[in-house]
Amino acid sequence: MKKLKLILTALMIASCTYAFSQEAPQGGGPGGGQYQKKTPEERANDQTARLQKSLLLDKDQNDKVYAINLDIAKQREAKMVKGDRQANMELNQKLEADRQNRILAVLNPAQQDKYKAEIAKQKERMQQRMQGGGAPGGN
Repeated sequence: MKKLKLILTALMIASCTYAFSQEAPQGGGPGGGQYQKKTPEERANDQTARLQKSLLLDKDQNDKVYAINLDIAKQREAKMVKGDRQANMELNQKLEADRQNRILAVLNPAQQDKYKAEIAKQKERMQQRMQGGGAPGGN
């Protein structure tokens, strides 16, 4: 009987240890886990890659758009005020408007039209979310 209790106790400890040793999934996506803060370089790279894919940027445009995205990401990181949500929202709006205007200057007219349409769709999704519509996760 003692051996049985000892074996059961060992199994319980082993299973608890195994369960707690599992790492939580990274990223704030559907899998849960913690938010992984990206560097300005990573954010600029991700944003540029999305625009490259949707607007078919040439090499020169890609380099310029990356430089713009990196500059804005660094400004955002340097100027964010911890705990001041309103100030951060205003800062983000200002920086995003600056980013969009600078990117538009790099694009040709056809790309500008497509970029403006993407911005409009993005604003529409944001308004739906703010009104509680919970728009499906697009781009």
